[in-house]
Amino acid sequence: MKYPRTYHLPYSPGATKDDKKLQEGWFMNYKDKEIVITEKMDGENIHMTKKDCYARSDGAPTRSDWSLNIWNHCDGIYWDIKKTIGDNEIYFGENLYGEHSIKYSKLPAYFFLFSACDDKNFYSWDDVLLISEVAKVQHVPVLWEGKISSEKELEDLVNKFVKKPSLFGDTREGVVIRIKDSFPIEDFSKYVCKWVRPNHVQTDEHWTKNWKKAEIIDHFEELPDILFYKGKEYKWNIYQVEDKNDTLYGWWIGRYGTLDEIPPEVKGKNGDGYFLCSANPTYEETINDMLERVNNLILRQNYFII
Repeated sequence: MKYPRTYHLPYSPGATKDDKKLQEGWFMNYKDKEIVITEKMDGENIHMTKKDCYARSDGAPTRSDWSLNIWNHCDGIYWDIKKTIGDNEIYFGENLYGEHSIKYSKLPAYFFLFSACDDKNFYSWDDVLLISEVAKVQHVPVLWEGKISSEKELEDLVNKFVKKPSLFGDTREGVVIRIKDSFPIEDFSKYVCKWVRPNHVQTDEHWTKNWKKAEIIDHFEELPDILFYKGKEYKWNIYQVEDKNDTLYGWWIGRYGTLDEIPPEVKGKNGDGYFLCSANPTYEETINDMLERVNNLILRQNYFII
């Protein structure tokens, strides 16, 4: 099953004549329910089953050059993710291996999970986060969670977020809104919608002949020092840990400030921060190890580098 068509909000400027918009009365499906607003990423929609991984078609598995990171038999991520997929389950994600109309400058990974279902229901957002953790993949950034009591309140929230840059670059493609609970597959159009920026560029034959591989963060110096945790910004510092003889022992990520300022979920067992990695024989190996641990610790547990 391909990911269903997502209806545009009535005030979404990126809707074309072929797109569908929500009709009058749509907001009652969201009113006073727990909702989640996530960043819409500009990439290729990929869905994965126990059988194989697919892009636009259910009939033939994707084997395109711009999805090589997914299906490559040597190091494609699908073959590890497959081990976590149930017989009737489908995982949906955005793949940014091929650069589309937005050039992201701070990508920590290529693939971002955004939904999952079985043969009857789309899973709750909490279940999607659990799959992200178990499958060891990133999920799309969460911008807001909570209840909305009026259409105007939601519109103000959307307008606030779409004016901001992407968490991974200068331009935000849009936002996706869904209820937090699970819901039947046939009710998808009731409980998921989107806002897309104007002049959104669709992939065409020209793109497939001239596509470029996107870049991801792979250097220690490029790591920003602000993390976004459940709607609040926290400043962190990555610094070296040395023993009594000034010998490099490893790296530590810690919060500026006191322990009282840190949410309980964020505190490490050893105080104000988390140990990242021991010093390896070479600088390059150490940095790569550290970056992997940063991704595991932060991006897979609702922390987002911005």
